Amino acid sequence: MKVCLDIFQVQKGWMGTGCTDKGIGALILPHADRAKIKEELECCFSGWEFTQSVLKRGPFDDRDRKELIRDLRSYFEGERKELHYEVDWECCGYTDFQKKALMSTYRIPYGISKTYREVAEDSGHPRAYRAAGGAMNKNRIPLVVP
Repeated sequence: MKVCLDIFQVQKGWMGTGCTDKGIGALILPHADRAKIKEELECCFSGWEFTQSVLKRGPFDDRDRKELIRDLRSYFEGERKELHYEVDWECCGYTDFQKKALMSTYRIPYGISKTYREVAEDSGHPRAYRAAGGAMNKNRIPLVVP
């Protein structure tokens, strides 16, 4: 499987993304050390083939990738409040429940919050609110998946 890694500067430091032709698979929040960002991305996609661009066949292409980077820079400059991009849920190694919980939060509109209990209910497991919180801890796409 192929993934395109991008490391770029934003106002708060270096950050990185890992994208496939299906969407974003990882987003590393700003850090002062560029090498740390690269290391974290390579860890997220251990065993993957790294490419210069994403494949053009899927719903996510190089134009989307460049727009994502531009929007992340705008976000950290305070010009943008929400980010909505396609996510490659399969590349992240989530369990079925984690995927459902994260997809539930992905669908929450900007400015709205939900409790872990509500996320668990939306995921079809109303009593699994601690597991919903655990799924948020495994979120590899912060900002896009709040």
